[in-house]
Amino acid sequence: MSLNRTLVVSVAWMLAILVVGLVAQVESWRGWFVLSLIALGPSLTLMHFGKTLALTTSEAIDKARR
Repeated sequence: MSLNRTLVVSVAWMLAILVVGLVAQVESWRGWFVLSLIALGPSLTLMHFGKTLALTTSEAIDKARR
């Protein structure tokens, strides 16, 4: 997944969780803390593991030849 697509998915997920919190009328600090963990956990994981891999040496040589 490219960085832009990963960022868009992560932001959309966090906004969805924010909307859930507002619709559910969460009022306590503990509730917002739990929602923030739910919003940030998967988003940060996706951004960490969703990085594009670096080119291998042979791929870099092929790209340089083009």
